[in-house]
Amino acid sequence: MLTSLRAGAIAALLAAAASPPASLAAQATPRSVPETYAITNARVVPGSGPAIARGTVVIRNGLIAAVGADVTAPADARVVDGTGLTVYPGLVDAYSSLGIPAPEAPNGNGGGRGGAAPAPSGPQPGADADHPWGITPDVLAVDLMRVDAQTFDGPRSAGITTALSAPAEGYLRGRAALVDLSDENLSDAVVRSPAAMTMAFERGGRGGGPGFGRGGYPGSLMGIFAAFRQEVLDAQRYGTWSAMYAKNPRGVERPAMDAGLEAMQPVVAGQMPVIFEANSAREIDRAIKLAREFKLNGVIAGGEEADQCIPELKASGIPVLLSLDFPRRAASDTEPQLLSMLEERVNAPRVAGKLAAAGVAFAFTSGSMKNWSDFLDNAGKAVAEGLSPEAALTALTMAPARIFGAERQLGSIEAGKIANLTVTRGDLFAGGTKVETLFIDGRMITPSAPVTVAAAPASTAPAEPAPAAHHHNPVLIRNATILTVTKGTLQNADLLMENGKIAKIGKNLSAPSDATIVDGTGKYVMPGIIDPHSHSMIDAVNEGTLSVTSMVNMIDVLDPTSPAIYRELAGGVTTINVLHGSANTIGGQTVTVKLRRGYPADSMIFPGALPGIKFALGENVTRKNFPAQPGQERRYPFTRMGQEEVMNDAFTRALDYKARWDAYRAAVAKGATNLVPPRKNLELDPLVQVLEHKRIVNTHSYRSDEMLMMANLAKRFGFHVLFQHGLEGYKIASELAADGDMLSTFEDSWGYKVEAEDAIPYNVAILMRHGVVTTINSDDDGRARRLNVDAAKEMRYGGLTEDEALKTITYNGAVQLGVQDRVGSLEAGKDADVAIWDADPLSVSAKVLQTYVDGEKLFDRQEDLARRDSVAALKAQLEQAPENQLPPARPHGRGASQRNGGVR
Repeated sequence: MLTSLRAGAIAALLAAAASPPASLAAQATPRSVPETYAITNARVVPGSGPAIARGTVVIRNGLIAAVGADVTAPADARVVDGTGLTVYPGLVDAYSSLGIPAPEAPNGNGGGRGGAAPAPSGPQPGADADHPWGITPDVLAVDLMRVDAQTFDGPRSAGITTALSAPAEGYLRGRAALVDLSDENLSDAVVRSPAAMTMAFERGGRGGGPGFGRGGYPGSLMGIFAAFRQEVLDAQRYGTWSAMYAKNPRGVERPAMDAGLEAMQPVVAGQMPVIFEANSAREIDRAIKLAREFKLNGVIAGGEEADQCIPELKASGIPVLLSLDFPRRAASDTEPQLLSMLEERVNAPRVAGKLAAAGVAFAFTSGSMKNWSDFLDNAGKAVAEGLSPEAALTALTMAPARIFGAERQLGSIEAGKIANLTVTRGDLFAGGTKVETLFIDGRMITPSAPVTVAAAPASTAPAEPAPAAHHHNPVLIRNATILTVTKGTLQNADLLMENGKIAKIGKNLSAPSDATIVDGTGKYVMPGIIDPHSHSMIDAVNEGTLSVTSMVNMIDVLDPTSPAIYRELAGGVTTINVLHGSANTIGGQTVTVKLRRGYPADSMIFPGALPGIKFALGENVTRKNFPAQPGQERRYPFTRMGQEEVMNDAFTRALDYKARWDAYRAAVAKGATNLVPPRKNLELDPLVQVLEHKRIVNTHSYRSDEMLMMANLAKRFGFHVLFQHGLEGYKIASELAADGDMLSTFEDSWGYKVEAEDAIPYNVAILMRHGVVTTINSDDDGRARRLNVDAAKEMRYGGLTEDEALKTITYNGAVQLGVQDRVGSLEAGKDADVAIWDADPLSVSAKVLQTYVDGEKLFDRQEDLARRDSVAALKAQLEQAPENQLPPARPHGRGASQRNGGVR
């Protein structure tokens, strides 16, 4: 039977070769050794030079044998008449998970390296700080792929002949492969493997984004960053150690074989690209920072807002794999949409043209596309919005080939390259063009439902407004009541801001010629408010998976687009201390920021502010009100005495860690060689900084007994504490003063749990009268806008003077953060962080009129009220922007906040 089938197939082939050229659809070749083809009389767009109006492409043994206008079809070639057709280099999907099956149902396995990616949810006992879930760099896409015609028919219908296929689950997901979309054995289809390492800021697979309570570490965005950093540092040490051992093994401990760290070696050496999935501007910025931090060969995948990061992308040389899975109009015209979502939809086709104009390298990718007709349709929209057809073709061919080191094999129609061709009837990006057939590895393949390109609609969307300019002209406020906080109140006085500083305070000051004059008559001027305990402008609050998560850092999750920045500036707040939540005995590292609206996150970080770390005591840590999820064990510690044990253990380990590094450095200083450096431990480094008085401990606390325990532990290890909340601080005010500890609390609003039952409104006054540096904080972005009112209550509950009350929201906060020489009061030479109020700020009816940070006006009440009509008009225009199809709007993660656990 088999012999007769083979004989019949051979006879059919011989008959076809002897007959005149038939239609392309009838010439698809069965799976066998590639035939020799000659495509004649076709328009050839080689991608490496000018188009050939009437040319021939010869294919032999899966390679391009010849191409040109004067090439003759070989006698043994199967001739394909290309009259009316255009031959392009095979299109490349620069980032996908094609051929990789969806993850299996959760099985409860751990998630460390050393095997296939685990289930994304359920108990994960193996996922800890040293072997985190989703850190699987040794995973190879080719080990996961399954090749079949059904999987590849969709992308092939859009003209795609090659795709980069990457693992789709976890964080450091593993190594991608560049694969031709043929139906042959996978080993024959692989062009390059591994081609790139892949990294995502979301969990992926069926588990969705990172979230508290989903299992093992990391369970948050900041945990992902910390886990990635630790893996890179471990890989660097592993490489150093292995090289040292290979050079001279005598006297050097042999490094244990580690498949994950082996896989990371070309990454840390900069030889293998690392693809970071990143769509929003802040995600792209974070990816660029990570690549720069470790000198990695970074690549951005997604890039929805890449046009907002053009300077950074150019400076870093990082290319973008730009998704053609554009946002769509909502299914219902009545469905409300945020202005940002409307802007995304209109801007998406314009991003490629902006990148091209700026000289940023990019390639196109299908993203999460389900409807494959969108692939060329949306590329056509990009062309209609300003991208040249030549640049669009490059983004689909040679650009991805270059990014993944396959430019000698793919990307253009040149002799010697792989015979991957996309054949169309019509220009690739023109409406009505049809993908006729493909050649992949020299085999002719006709898709079952080839795509016809839709005509791109003419753009009627409004032009983008110019980005807001930052003005730093001098500002003179005249004839105002100036509340200096530290030097009394000045009536009918002037304040001059120049070069970001308070230049002068006094009467009848003269203004520079370019100064803006603000009439302060009847108005009050005070220092910008300082909030010493905030969870504003962040994309994650807790890494709640482990008892000790000192390796995570709030710097990594700052969101410079957060509406909280605007709202707090509107309340006169200019500086905040951004804290990790209170889900852990030892939480993450804190960061002090200035609310410089409209600036990148990095530029908001307050230089010179005392770094901190968050600890927590009480029931938030023991999880009394948060029972374990089914199938998961409760996290240790379960009691308050267990919390002390965890801190004792952590600082003891930190001391041992410090001793190892001290001994290593001393030995190296004395000339020792062939020494393996200790492992850099991101969990213990911040604790060593605490012991060295380089980082302050912010401790969530309520009860006086647990505060005394913490104060005694701090004395034992030789550091000081900034108690946060500290509602029973008044009970131990003398002890806190004697220890030199500080406290930041709520003025009221504390009747929400048993731990807060003994809170009283006199807490602040009692502490201050005992000499404890005390502040009032918000703990969120809502209360932050009312801190002036909270301060005013201290004049009623405790009899504080006006200046003392103002100190609780200004100068004392500066002392707690170590920046009292910069902010916290109005004095010549200090930063020009200033708020102008329409009445005494200690009045419940007072409103902020203007807020300045470093002398720049970043909030103006009247200007913002006047701007509302123009914003409404812009939204109406964007809602009318064209969209050919109206499927349900796909979800976007751009504005989603990953506030894991909600424990603060």
